[in-house]
Amino acid sequence: MHFDAEVLLDRNETLWRRQLRVLALAFGDKGDHLGRELVAALGTPPARQQTDKSSRFQGILGFVKGWPGNAEGGRNLADGGVTFAKAKAEVAVQIVQRFVLARLRNRRFFSLAQLNSAIRDCVTAINAKVMRRVGKSRNELLETIDRPALTALPTTPYSYAEWKRARVAPDYHIEVADHYYSVPSKLIREMVEARITSATVEIFHNGQRIASHAFSADRNRHTTITEHMPSAHRRYAEWTPAKMMSEAAKIGPAAIVLVEAIMKAKPHPEQGFRSCLGIISLVRTYGSERVEAASRRGNDIGATTYGSIKSILQNGLDKAYADQKAPDGPPIRHANIRGRGYYH
Repeated sequence: MHFDAEVLLDRNETLWRRQLRVLALAFGDKGDHLGRELVAALGTPPARQQTDKSSRFQGILGFVKGWPGNAEGGRNLADGGVTFAKAKAEVAVQIVQRFVLARLRNRRFFSLAQLNSAIRDCVTAINAKVMRRVGKSRNELLETIDRPALTALPTTPYSYAEWKRARVAPDYHIEVADHYYSVPSKLIREMVEARITSATVEIFHNGQRIASHAFSADRNRHTTITEHMPSAHRRYAEWTPAKMMSEAAKIGPAAIVLVEAIMKAKPHPEQGFRSCLGIISLVRTYGSERVEAASRRGNDIGATTYGSIKSILQNGLDKAYADQKAPDGPPIRHANIRGRGYYH
């Protein structure tokens, strides 16, 4: 077994995937061998993931050639096992650990790059060392046995993806990482699945891809495809901007101003429905008077989002506005009113 070792900052998946990519490029292998090491590193997936095609684990395994099962007679996922000689791999890890730690135990390093450089020197020495029982080094075995059996790398590298189930909101968008992506408006209230990579967000309904967007890290923003918008803009069956204003009127004039400001701030009024409905729903918890007072404060300070109004209510900041009366109108001018000039 040919060795490679490197220290990572932690065991998070991002660093681990980067290292797997480095190994694949170094060995020129698509997956038969590295795929088995991959399974060892991840561990056997939970039973619910073994048949879930949307899981991250299945996504990786689908990329690895020859999975499940192998010619060595190892157990496959259905049997709850792994498809490589785990004992051999564990012994290999012990060899590298002992060899590297023994050489470096009394040295001090001041950077990760410096430590990995020293580890690389140790691993190079291990691979070049002639094994007594075999009479060859690991480098020789790699070139004569392993490398000829390796398959070519795929034309595109494996793209790691997360999956998320979501229900299409009244504004025909779904939320992914605090950003909102559009789907065809006919799917309002339907359950969809989103496949999320570092570059794209693909949305599926009943196994069919219905939308594809470039991934955006902008929070609380919308990515909307024009074709997803119906000509009448009826993205929510029973709701219209007029009805939204009518519901806000039941709370008070400040709520009307707030709802109107939210809808005007969006490219299409319907995209503000999510926030408007959330604010209107706060009446059930806090009552109309408090929501009206919070709306008044929100309008004054420019905090015209659902999260801002809810925070005002949660922290009691609406109480200072609760007893405010509407300002007096201009003085009345009438011919029968004498005015102050009459007395001078």
